[in-house]
Amino acid sequence: MEEFIVHENQSELILETSNISADSNFIRQEPFLYKLHENDRDYKYVSELFLTSWKHLDKLVPTIVSLWKIFCPKDLISRHNLYRKDDGELCFEMSCSLCCILKEGYKLEHAKFGLFGKGIYFSSISSKCDNFSINFLKKCDGINYKMMLLNSVALGRIYKPIKNDFTFTSPPPGYDSVCGDPNTVKNLKDLKFDEIIVYKEEASIPHFLIVYQS
Repeated sequence: MEEFIVHENQSELILETSNISADSNFIRQEPFLYKLHENDRDYKYVSELFLTSWKHLDKLVPTIVSLWKIFCPKDLISRHNLYRKDDGELCFEMSCSLCCILKEGYKLEHAKFGLFGKGIYFSSISSKCDNFSINFLKKCDGINYKMMLLNSVALGRIYKPIKNDFTFTSPPPGYDSVCGDPNTVKNLKDLKFDEIIVYKEEASIPHFLIVYQS
């Protein structure tokens, strides 16, 4: 599954938490979801990032319906932070991949083999991630709604191969992640936009949920 990411190094967290008020937009359960208002700093930042990174010219730029700040379980946050240093209700259905990610993070057991082996795939291009959000598609009153996650991903030292390798299960020694860069990987028609791959579950954590019309 590919998701929308904000590039983050091992020591600096780019995304900041919105101020939380005791209103109906704040769901007090674990994980927490907080609906952002259009004048919130995080709303403006995430929406601009989502829309400006929509690069596919053959796909109409979507309309954002709502943005949600995700507050993951404490153990998930602690696990991610440790790795970096060295109006919505969840349905809680076991078959809901979105809910499972919010509660438990990304699981390698569900990862599939991509161009760079078996890992957890992300991209900075929102329109590319849209291709992989089919499982989150919902229809209401004749309108298609889709969901996408904006994640914090600890990239560390990035390895940029010159060709793809389906056998990867980890980065080469001395590296923390792999970047499939179309400017580096030549003559590969399936790689038109970047993709980032991590091979450890604690390397990534969801920060925002974007609901948009497809």
